Amino acid sequence: MPVRALITLLLAAAVSPAPAAAPVPRPVADETEAEAAARAALEARAKEAVKALSTGLRAEDPNERRAVLTDASEVVHPKVVKAMARALDDRDAGVSTHTVVLLGLMDLPESVSALRKYARRAKRALSLDPGRHVAVLRSIGLHEDQDQVRWLLDGVFVEKERSVRRARIFSAARTRTVETLEAIFDALGKQDLRRTDASREDLRTALVHLTGTDQGESMRSWLRWWRENRKGFELPEKAPTLSGQMLEAWSRFWGEDRERPRQRRRGDRG
Repeated sequence: MPVRALITLLLAAAVSPAPAAAPVPRPVADETEAEAAARAALEARAKEAVKALSTGLRAEDPNERRAVLTDASEVVHPKVVKAMARALDDRDAGVSTHTVVLLGLMDLPESVSALRKYARRAKRALSLDPGRHVAVLRSIGLHEDQDQVRWLLDGVFVEKERSVRRARIFSAARTRTVETLEAIFDALGKQDLRRTDASREDLRTALVHLTGTDQGESMRSWLRWWRENRKGFELPEKAPTLSGQMLEAWSRFWGEDRERPRQRRRGDRG
């Protein structure tokens, strides 16, 4: 799918999973001539992209700023991410959200770092703009970074907006590890379970996605199941296939093809 078409889909709140991005070539002692050439070419493209951003982000027309960001995002390089991150604070909310979406698709640790820094400094603004808040959480979730899971779940049950609570839960659950499962149950164990009732459907979906078992919408049943099964528990190698409303909610949030749900984790990427 062309990059612009994909971005249009993401901005419509149906975020597609990021394609596996080629890692940034780095110099190594036994680097071949071809590898050195590829690294040099990428560095040259990154330099040009940063230069284009320096000029393009000063354009008066928000559409021009979005266009230069889209073009730059095709060069997956830390220097480009750093230059693009300046647009997270663009005076136009649409440009800012556009940047959030693009950084979710750029598979680099620097993208996660930029998004987290933005989430911290724009905390108040995001609390007043649930749509953009969801976009930030979703883009962070797309990176499937274990280090972000507990942050995503922190305070999840006191969020006023259901869309934001869902974004936190689903974005955490996308990182399919036992550590993620433990983090969810830790968060549940610290709460009066009545406080989690408004999120029980989303929690159930996340837990089925992680475990391959279904204990229904009762979080007491899930906690009991976890106490009985946590010792030595291993997640299914592949994400279980959801069905019904759970599939609908999960697919709509991530914009996934319902016939071919994404099952690869960050560690599996080539």
